[in-house]
Amino acid sequence: MKNKFLPIIIFLLLLWLAPGMLQAADNEAGRSGGLSSEDGRDRLPVYLYYADSRYRFLTGEARVFPPADDPVSHCRMLVEALAKGPSGDLIKTVPDGTRVLAVYITGDKTAWIDLSRDVTTGPGGIRSEIMALYAVVNTVVLNMPEVDQVKFLIEGQEAETLAGHIDIRFPFKANILLIR
Repeated sequence: MKNKFLPIIIFLLLLWLAPGMLQAADNEAGRSGGLSSEDGRDRLPVYLYYADSRYRFLTGEARVFPPADDPVSHCRMLVEALAKGPSGDLIKTVPDGTRVLAVYITGDKTAWIDLSRDVTTGPGGIRSEIMALYAVVNTVVLNMPEVDQVKFLIEGQEAETLAGHIDIRFPFKANILLIR
């Protein structure tokens, strides 16, 4: 019975969040001089997800990127930008030094993201692992219609966990309940 209302709750939550997210994109576009790049191609507004000041939720930081040539390049660009950290007051979730080694997108809309071993050296604890995982997953899935889920690899290999807590042997879907 409780699962019957979950899609309705999620839909209402998205309706409630959408105006603020669209306003943030408009503000970011205004600061960047519009949504056209120097070569006249449209620029893409995206949200990179970082932790809030209490490290309880993820918050989208609006950015505007030039369009990528293909979905794999776009996915790589998103994760690399996320790994560099926020430009505002939000808290970085991906450990320093983490590099994107490879990105693949399969026909079932799974993005396979291969990260350097540095991703396993974060501050530790289940909360930081959840935030790091879902910062990547939400950034990719919520900005790319070509991707429904993310599978992590570390140094080209499947791993059981990222930092000892969360099972990463299976793909992750976006978790909008972590977003505020």
